[in-house]
Amino acid sequence: MDLSRRFSQGSLASPPTLGSPPALGHLVDMTMMDVSATFHGSSLRARIQEEFGLSEMTAGNDTERAMSLFQQRMESFIVRKADVLFQTRATSHVHRAHAGKDEEDYYAVLPPLEQFMAVPILPAKERFYKMVQSGDIVVGKIVSLKDFGFFVKLLCLTSRRARDIQDMDITALCPSSDLPSHGAHQRPIEYYHTNDIIQAVVKTVSAVDDRIVVSLKPNHLPQLLADVYLGIVTSDDLPVHFRRSQDLQTSQASYDQLLQRVWGFSNPSNVAYLGEVLDIADKHPPSLMRGLHRCPFPQEDFAESLRQHQSSKWALACVGTGVQHFKAGRHVDAMQCLEKALTFDPENVEALVVRGALYANKNSLLRAMEDFAQALKLNPGHNNARKYMCDTLLARGKQLQEEGEDEEAMTAYQRALVINPHLQEASHALEQVKTKLEVRKKQAVLQAQQVLLLE
Repeated sequence: MDLSRRFSQGSLASPPTLGSPPALGHLVDMTMMDVSATFHGSSLRARIQEEFGLSEMTAGNDTERAMSLFQQRMESFIVRKADVLFQTRATSHVHRAHAGKDEEDYYAVLPPLEQFMAVPILPAKERFYKMVQSGDIVVGKIVSLKDFGFFVKLLCLTSRRARDIQDMDITALCPSSDLPSHGAHQRPIEYYHTNDIIQAVVKTVSAVDDRIVVSLKPNHLPQLLADVYLGIVTSDDLPVHFRRSQDLQTSQASYDQLLQRVWGFSNPSNVAYLGEVLDIADKHPPSLMRGLHRCPFPQEDFAESLRQHQSSKWALACVGTGVQHFKAGRHVDAMQCLEKALTFDPENVEALVVRGALYANKNSLLRAMEDFAQALKLNPGHNNARKYMCDTLLARGKQLQEEGEDEEAMTAYQRALVINPHLQEASHALEQVKTKLEVRKKQAVLQAQQVLLLE
C-alpha cells in the first residue's frame, strides 16, 4: 500500500512517521469509528487499521465471505474514506438526545417516515427487536407493579433512533434492582405508580423470546448519552416526534402537509443549525471525493448564497400575499405576512416598502419613515420607496406644523426635496414655513425694541 500517495491526495489525517506506528486514535475519532464498527461489524475496525498500515488482516476469512456484496462494498467504501469520515474534531455533537421544547422549531422535527406508510405490525415489530440495542433510550407507561419491579408499555424510542412503537404493544420489565433509591421510600418500587410515564435506558434485549429489560440507573447509559435524564417525565416532556405522531392520528395529514405546518421547515437558519449540530461546515463544501477539496467553487454555488436566493423567493411570496391582504383591508394579516417576509430576508426592499405604506396608512409616520429610509438605503432608485417617503415626509411636516414645531416641519420638507427636488407641494410648504418663521422673527425683534424703549 502506497501511503505517501494516499496522504498527498488531500487526506485529512497525517502520514505515519517512521519508527513505532502511531495509535489509531491519533489518526481518527475513535468514538465515531466505534459507533460505525458496532453497526457494521468488528471486521471494519481491523480493515481500517490495515488501511492505515497499523496491522495486517488475513484475507478470505469466513466473516468476509459471509457478507453480502452490498455489505462488502459498503465496508470498502468506509475503509477508503475513513480519514474523512472519522476525522478528529474538537467537539462532537453527532449523537444528541431528541429535540426538546427549546429547539423543536429550529428544524422540521417530524414523526418517523413509517408512520405515513401502511407497515404491518408484525414485520414492524420484528424489525424493532432487531434494531433496538442496549443503551437506547425509551419512553413508556407503567402498566403493572410487582414486588420484583414493574412492567412498562413502550411508547417510543428517542435519541439515536427515533421510533414510535405505541401501536406494537411491546412491554419491557424494569426490575427493582434497576430502580434508584428515594429517601422518602424504604423500597424504591413504592415511589412509582401505574400510568406513570418514565424515560429509561435499555439494559438487555432478547429477540428470541421478545424480552426487553430497562433500567433507571444512569450507570447503564452509554458515554455519549451520559447526561440524559432517567425517571418519571410528564406528557409535556415527551419527544417532539412522538407528540406530533399523536397529532397525526387525529388530523390524518400527509407527510407534505405536516411538513408545511411545522415552523422549523420555514426557518431560514435550519440548515445552518443542523450543520452545527452535526459538525458539518458549509463554508467549504464537505465531500468524500478528495479531488473536490482542491476545486474552487463559484460563490453562488455555496450554501449561504443558495440559501439567500431561496429566502428571497420565500420573502417575495409572502410580500405578494401581504399586498393582497392590504388591498382587501385585512391589515393584521398583511402585517403578519410582511413580518414573515422580513424574517426570511431582512433586506427585502419590497417588504420594507409595503410595510412602510401599511404603517403610514395607520398614521404611524415615524415607523413608516424608518422602513422607507432603510429601503432607499438598500436601493436608492426604488420609485415607490422615493414616492412614499416624500408623501410621508409631507404628512409628517403638516403634523409638526399643527403641533407648533415649525423648524422640525421645515426639516421634513427639506428632506422631501432632497429626494425629489421638483416636488411642488413640498416647495410651497417650505416657503410658507420660512415666511412664518421670518414673520415670527421680525415680531420678536420689534417686541425686543419696544421693551428697550420702555426701559
